[in-house]
Order: sequence, then C-alpha cells, then structure tokens
Amino acid sequence: MTGGDDDPLTAIEAVYRERFPRFVQVGEAVCGDPELAREAVQRGCADAIRGRSRPGGEAAIETWLWAAVLEALAGLERGRRESRGEPAAPATDLPLALGGLATRERQLLFLRYLGGLGDAAIAEVLELDEATAAAGLEQAETTLRHLLDEVAA
Repeated sequence: MTGGDDDPLTAIEAVYRERFPRFVQVGEAVCGDPELAREAVQRGCADAIRGRSRPGGEAAIETWLWAAVLEALAGLERGRRESRGEPAAPATDLPLALGGLATRERQLLFLRYLGGLGDAAIAEVLELDEATAAAGLEQAETTLRHLLDEVAA
C-alpha cells in the first residue's frame, strides 16, 4: 500500500494491524471457534477495504472495522450452522450460556467488555441509536445472569 497519512487505506491498515488480536479475541468469544474468528476478521476487513465509503479519523475507522468484522462473523456462523444443521446447545457453562444469548446480545456484551467500546461506539457499530444500545446491553446482561443462574441450579 502506498500513500501518506491522508491515504484512507493506510489508515485502515494501521488500525487493522494494531487491533487484529482484539478483533480475533472478540470474534472467538462470540463464536467459540478461533479459526472461524480469524477468517471473519480477515474477511470483514477485506470487505471494508473494498468498500468505497470510508469514515474519517482513526476512531471512526476502528468502529467501521468492528461493524465489518461482526457482519462477516454473523454470515460465517450462519453458514456453518446451516451446513451442519446444528441446533442450539443447552447452557451448561459460561461459553454455552453465552451461546444461549441472541446474536445481538452477544455482540453488545463482547463489544463492551472485550472490545472496550462505549455506548456511542457500540451504537455506531451496530447501527442503533445510543439509548437502544444501552438498553440492549442492560437486557443482555440480565439474560446472561438468568442463564448462568439456571446453570448453577
């Protein structure tokens, strides 16, 4: 890649290289599969680079890449489940309890606690308004607590 500091591809590549381990960590936490997570990060970032609309500023680029990665992960997970005909597994421990959450609830929790994003950034990634993101995060936490209580009982 060529270009100076004003080159959007250079800025995207810099954020990608810096945040790659975190993208993979969150992806793996969401899907439970390190290979699928790596593939989703690579595919999501490649898809983002191929796109023509680019946000300005490093923070906006990171948020934009989070959205691309989550979209790629959702597509890969959906394809994997469909090809295997896998039903949802019952919650017997934390990873399975997390699997009992809706995809949006997992996304909210992982963006907050593993991605370190605030309500505004989460809302931007998931294309929600900030109040909806905050309410969804609160609901996801409540649902996860209930699932974990069921496991402990």
